[in-house]
Amino acid sequence: GGFNAYLKKLKDIVNKDYEGFIFDSKDRPIQPLPLHRSYRRNKTRLDPMLYALLENFPDPTPEDNVRSSVLDRLKAFNDSNQSFAQLFTNTDVIDADKGTLYTIDGLHGNKVPLKIYQPTKTTQKGELPVLIYIHGGGMAVFSLRTYEQYCRYLSSFGMIVVGVDFRGSIDAPFPGGLYDCYAAYRWIRNNCNTLGFNPNLIFIGGDSGGCNLTLATSLLSKQELYPSPAGQFYITPYFYPDNNHASRNTYNHHLINTDVLDLCAQNYGNFNNPLAWPGAVASKEQLEDMPPVLAFISEIDPLYDDGVEVCWKLKRCGVKVESHIIPGALHIAPLLTNYVPHISEMVGRCLVSWMNSFKVNNERMKSLL
Repeated sequence: GGFNAYLKKLKDIVNKDYEGFIFDSKDRPIQPLPLHRSYRRNKTRLDPMLYALLENFPDPTPEDNVRSSVLDRLKAFNDSNQSFAQLFTNTDVIDADKGTLYTIDGLHGNKVPLKIYQPTKTTQKGELPVLIYIHGGGMAVFSLRTYEQYCRYLSSFGMIVVGVDFRGSIDAPFPGGLYDCYAAYRWIRNNCNTLGFNPNLIFIGGDSGGCNLTLATSLLSKQELYPSPAGQFYITPYFYPDNNHASRNTYNHHLINTDVLDLCAQNYGNFNNPLAWPGAVASKEQLEDMPPVLAFISEIDPLYDDGVEVCWKLKRCGVKVESHIIPGALHIAPLLTNYVPHISEMVGRCLVSWMNSFKVNNERMKSLL
């Protein structure tokens, strides 16, 4: 049914106040169908626009130099793959501003740059949901600059987006990046009155490794007895440090590959620390009472199993989870606004509707008091 079917589903969701679209105990995770390794000759599974992207975009494989350290190889990979930013560039964004830069104090005596993007069609900030966006890159590489256009794109749907320029692990070992994200979340929440934000509508989310940091930030808030975000937002999440899941092999070299994932995991380390890899090693007790989740998982993605397994793990811990599997989509497909605008728009519309549903629920609770 394509995009029209997605829009119909969104209307159904909104009409039901998100009560009819949550996994229940009878549901089972959808398993990915195997994709022929010669995907370049097999267009039946991939979205046609993504097939064209794979034909023209080089596979981001790190330099194979065994004499170089993991850190040096990751830094070289980061420097040589700034072309990734071109994938996220959208020149048609006209309904969001270019952002206001803030620099806040980090937890290590460092400074953390934030950029707040707002839609241009409204001045009533207190009624808008706020998304603290944590960019991808395996917790190691890239920066907010790479993702700035996507933050503006999300904001244009009617939300305030706070981009966090946290330190990747190539610059600050764990827990440096996590502490930057946590500092950003606390600063936004503590300054809601000054900024004109509603503290009950502060969400946190991201893509790929940003999802791992999102869950870790929520877990750290719980450990520190600090109020949790209203909800979490995941795009094609990265949660496991190993390559033991079937999708890592089935969909290897589809925009990302296990060589890159291995380097990111080795550099990040701390494999048994629940704040480093919460989806993989956190206990049921630790994951209980995590904020609700809205997740988008791409079908043709080495990280497909990461998203499915952690969503089900959270569901078994009593967390309210809504998970969408995007057929024929590659890793980070929702960010590729110029290539698959129908997917990007579906995610943006669904996200803002989901966040606004919390506002409706808060108003209902007030009416009952």
